[in-house]
Amino acid sequence: MSRGKAGFPEKIVNRLPNYVFIQHLEMSNYLARLRLKQFTLGTIEEDHHKNSTITLIMSKYKHSLAQRYAVYTTHGEKCYLCKKPIDLKSMEVDHILPEELLNDKPRLERILELFGLPVDFGINTFNNWLPSCGPCNIRKSSIVFHPSPIIQVEIQRAINKASHASELAQKTVRKSEITKALNTLERAIDDGTLSATVLKDLEPLITYHVEERNPELQNEPIKLSPIFEVISERDGVRTIKGPYGIGGGPIGPDIHSSFRCSNCGSVAWNGARCVVCGMADDD
Repeated sequence: MSRGKAGFPEKIVNRLPNYVFIQHLEMSNYLARLRLKQFTLGTIEEDHHKNSTITLIMSKYKHSLAQRYAVYTTHGEKCYLCKKPIDLKSMEVDHILPEELLNDKPRLERILELFGLPVDFGINTFNNWLPSCGPCNIRKSSIVFHPSPIIQVEIQRAINKASHASELAQKTVRKSEITKALNTLERAIDDGTLSATVLKDLEPLITYHVEERNPELQNEPIKLSPIFEVISERDGVRTIKGPYGIGGGPIGPDIHSSFRCSNCGSVAWNGARCVVCGMADDD
């Protein structure tokens, strides 16, 4: 059999863009996952190469931006595994019971019975979705937890809040300015920069999130992305953390042009330096 990149069979390599795949290295018992942003649906295929097994797993469900926002907001803006705060953009929606179980109905039924869950339990519903950070989601991968009290509590928490999460997702979809802001957040900031247009588009999302987030988080920073978070809003002044540090400036519809950065249009300053683009007003 001819080989392609990294020694993988060409029939596998040629199909990688259409899948998310997991490589199980049997000798080292090491699990690594390559996450691909773009894929299409396909069937599960397996190919054995030397001491490793490459399993191509069909991704059946792509969460909408509104569903992602609802999971993130409803469950406290933190990873359910390590409990650390996470930002909305890099947050990953984890299936508590892995989606892979849908490919093995007898096994799924056994797992549901072990957890005391009904046979019609929705794997791809808010009952089974919780927010996770990237590292924790990679480590967990498709592992099926033992039905320990801690995991039972997490599943029950998801079930208890599923109705609220669903309502929040539907509410979010109905608000066009929030949908636009979520799309802006999804597309932007990948290059580590912000622009005045991006910040303007995110304004409605910040206001909306202040209203919708859990009450105990009202005084906590709003983490929209790894390089942008709103630290506080008080007395007409917003303090943010941007790529170039922490700074602040006025908020509202009638901000005088003298407050704006001449390079990017931001009003967030740390002394003479814009924390959004890094330009100093005496550059």
